Amino acid sequence: MSENELPFSNGNFALLEQALRKHYGADLSGYKYSFLQRRLEIALKRLRCKDVEELIQLVIADEAKARLLFSILTINVSSFFRNPDVFQFIDTHVLPEIFRVVQSGTINILSGGCSTGEETYSLAAMIAESFSQEISRVNIVGIDLDPLNIEKAEKGLYPPESAGDIPLKYKKFFSISPEGLQVDPALRKITSFKTTNIVDLKPENPFHMVIVRNVLIFLQRAYQSRILAHVLSIAATPAFLVLGKVESVPRELAHFFKPLSLRHRVYRIIKEKG
Repeated sequence: MSENELPFSNGNFALLEQALRKHYGADLSGYKYSFLQRRLEIALKRLRCKDVEELIQLVIADEAKARLLFSILTINVSSFFRNPDVFQFIDTHVLPEIFRVVQSGTINILSGGCSTGEETYSLAAMIAESFSQEISRVNIVGIDLDPLNIEKAEKGLYPPESAGDIPLKYKKFFSISPEGLQVDPALRKITSFKTTNIVDLKPENPFHMVIVRNVLIFLQRAYQSRILAHVLSIAATPAFLVLGKVESVPRELAHFFKPLSLRHRVYRIIKEKG
C-alpha cells in the first residue's frame, strides 16, 4: 500500500495492522484501499486522535480502543430479514430443493459476516416456519470477525424497535421483554456463532448453503476470489451461494457458481468444473 492510497505510511499501517492482529488475528490486507482510507479517517475523528501516530499508540496501549477501531473498520450494518425478496426467493426456490435432495442427516447453513446475528436468526425463523417438521436436523452457523458482534448474537437480545423489521408470520419466533426483543429458544437451539474469518473456517461438515452478503464489496478482487474458492471447498452437494445485491462472482470462478437468480444474487455451486 502506498502513502498516496492510505492516510499514512506503509510503516505506520504495518504497526496498526500488527496491533489489531495481536488482539483479533485480523488481516486487513484484503480490504480495498479506498475503503480503508474512509474508515481510518472516521476512526481518527471518533477516537479523537490528531494524527496516525497517536492512533497507533492508543490502539497498542488500550484494548478497548483497539476494539472500537476494529468495529469501525468492520462495518456492522444488520437487520432482520434485510432485503425481504432475497429471503422469499431462498424460501421458495433454494430450501425446498435442499430438503428434497438431502432427505436424511444434518442440513448445514453458513451465515458469513453475520454481524450481530439478525440474518442468522432470520434464516432460522424462516426454516422453522416453512419446514417445521425438519427443524431438528438444521444447523445454522453465523460467523463474524468482531468478537463483540458474536457476543451480542449469542445473547439473541435486540432493541425492541428491531421487531418492526420482522414480517408478521415470523413474529411468533420473537418476544418482547423488559430487556428487549428476545429470540425464541427454538431458534437458538439450531444456531451457533463463532468469531472467525471465512477463509480460516474449517467446518466438520460441508455447507448446503453459504450466505455471504455485503462482504465482498469491501475487498480487493484477489481476496474475493480467495473467499469464494474457500466457499467451494467447504460446500456440500447440493449447495448454494447467496451474495449481496451489488456483488458478483469473479469471472475466473464463474464455472463453479451458476446463477439461479441474478436479481437475487443466488448461485448454484458446481463442485466439478464443467
